[in-house]
Amino acid sequence: MSERDLTAALPPEIVRKFLWGWTLDDLLPVLRVSTRWREIGLNHPVYWQSIDCDDFTEGAIRFAFLRVGRTNGRPFSLAIFTVQSEYYIPLLLAVVSTHLHNIVALSIRVPGYHAESVFASLIRPAPQLHTLCIGFQPIDPVGKEPIAPDNLFAHHAPALRTVTLQNVRISRPLAVFANVQFVSFGSPPSTSTIVPCVFTHFPLARTVQFSYCGRLSLSQNAPDSFWFGLDSLVIEGGPDYLSDADIPLHGVRHLQLNLPGRAGPLEAEVMSSHLRGELDVEFVSRHEYNHISVFALNVIEREWKSPLSAPHNFLARSDIASRITTLAISADILPAVCELLLPMPNVLEATILFHYWGFSRDMPTNPLVVPKLRALTLEGDGDSDATIVPMSYLAELCRRAVVGYAQPLTIVVRRVFVQRCDQAVGTITSETLPILFAECTP
Repeated sequence: MSERDLTAALPPEIVRKFLWGWTLDDLLPVLRVSTRWREIGLNHPVYWQSIDCDDFTEGAIRFAFLRVGRTNGRPFSLAIFTVQSEYYIPLLLAVVSTHLHNIVALSIRVPGYHAESVFASLIRPAPQLHTLCIGFQPIDPVGKEPIAPDNLFAHHAPALRTVTLQNVRISRPLAVFANVQFVSFGSPPSTSTIVPCVFTHFPLARTVQFSYCGRLSLSQNAPDSFWFGLDSLVIEGGPDYLSDADIPLHGVRHLQLNLPGRAGPLEAEVMSSHLRGELDVEFVSRHEYNHISVFALNVIEREWKSPLSAPHNFLARSDIASRITTLAISADILPAVCELLLPMPNVLEATILFHYWGFSRDMPTNPLVVPKLRALTLEGDGDSDATIVPMSYLAELCRRAVVGYAQPLTIVVRRVFVQRCDQAVGTITSETLPILFAECTP
């Protein structure tokens, strides 16, 4: 085999560069080529650097043990998710304890009755650990959640910056959490777990996330200055979780509410209070659902440059519509989006997004009223051929989809070919509609 192997003269570290970008599934066949290629593959970072261990497939846990054995003292990430392999859980936790010194990211999600064993495996120093996730499936009544031990990581995890806890209590401040900057608490919607106080246990937190965490008014005792100093606060859940928060949401720099279904008056009011400046709004088609009313709404406040996910009917408020200055809409959902929007008196630029799956060319019955509109951009996908847009469609778009603007309207074309347009620059009139092409690129 070596006589036919053109890479035989190259050192293994050079050969491994040929495998850059490969996934674990890509790498596994290499292990069967030859003894030399097997050794090269087993030492490739994709084999040992990030190890997921679950019990969904036969032999997955045993394979994870083999991969851990190839870390050879090098830093690696380990994720354990198991719900039924009672025999293997103690063995997996023994691996965690043995290699804790070299683990940089650790995630453990197991049934709650293993909590004592989990924490027993985490009492050694973890000098390289920067990300920790611990989650237990609840089996005990509220108030009996597992408690993180005082000697977690032997008080030594200086690199720890990201912590996610689900159904875990903290009885007193722990030294290893003192420098954590990202904190996420989770609780199954069917429980009423009281989560730890962020200010007490994570005083330097900059980003905080609550996922289906009830009774926050009982657990979060922090001065307003703490909430106002956060970079981001995420609250996930229904109206009950939001109304029970009792947090000064009006002063949080960036608030993201992930709320199922349509927003009610309370949610809309809270969102509105956080959008003080100019807004960039984007309606993006969710083509995998193959329905014109299914799309994602992204709102970006100019001052903070951070996206806000919002329910579709959120923009049906005059105080929000008046703050929008740029607007982008996928062409295939244009009629459905226009039904949701009020007149937008301050929109200066609008973009119609053309995706590779095409568009119906239907026009909305409720046009966009944009009296200050100065430029309309037609933009195609960056990873596909230029979309062909008929001149007749563009004329209908400028006449029936957007109305109220001062003519002529500047048209900017990116990765779109306007059919029957033979002028790159100049005024073109279609059905007495003046439009000026500022740019025309196939």
